[in-house]
Amino acid sequence: MRPIRLALLMAILTGCVTLAAADDGFPKVGAKKPAGKAKSSAERAAACKAVGDLGEDGKGKRKELCEAMLDPQEIVRVAAMDAMKRVDLDMHKMCVEICIDANMGTVQKAGRQEGGAKPLIPLILNMANAAAPLASNTAATGSTEARAILTACVQSLVAIDPNNDAVNKAVLAMLANPAPALRSFALSQLPGLRDKALALPTVMLFAADSPDQVAAIRMLPGLVDDKTRPAAVKLVESLRYHKTPAVRDAAAETLKKFE
Repeated sequence: MRPIRLALLMAILTGCVTLAAADDGFPKVGAKKPAGKAKSSAERAAACKAVGDLGEDGKGKRKELCEAMLDPQEIVRVAAMDAMKRVDLDMHKMCVEICIDANMGTVQKAGRQEGGAKPLIPLILNMANAAAPLASNTAATGSTEARAILTACVQSLVAIDPNNDAVNKAVLAMLANPAPALRSFALSQLPGLRDKALALPTVMLFAADSPDQVAAIRMLPGLVDDKTRPAAVKLVESLRYHKTPAVRDAAAETLKKFE
């Protein structure tokens, strides 16, 4: 097993943390401490088994089962996996491949299923979280593969549910990632997001001067409202005679969209 894959699997299998800001520009994600009356690990495991006893009628609880697969206690994780096998065999297979194998191909498959893969969001967020620190360190051995894993996870998450709070936070946070490639990738994921307008200040900075200047300029019309439009137009107008032809062209095209 390659070192990066082993490190990723260890990170996934040794517990998760709740959503919070991170130095690598990516929010920390994972299972939250179980809420409600099931306080002990035995009670949480029993709750998973009860869902499994419903068979296919338990499909409405698949997200909760996926969250339980990230529980700190093995008895709960195993119970959640067993329950999912009884509720949705196909999704159970994907859970195993994502949660245990860290299979990037399965993550991409989930993305192609779009809304049908919503229950898997906690597992994919967790996999992204495990890859984020190494992916953000461009000088580290294995960072290239970690970035491939992270971008595959985020791209699938956006395809699955662009309205999800954690997914929106992940992409917006990635715009500030230390790795230029990850910032560029995050920019490419903005158009479909519910909260894309929140990225306007950052995208305007990119549009003013950055390696992603052309892409950022062209994205501005989709991010503004009546209040923010004047500032965006003023910025683009200032780029009409930029020294770079591609920037001038992007500015001209964007100003037409603003008309």
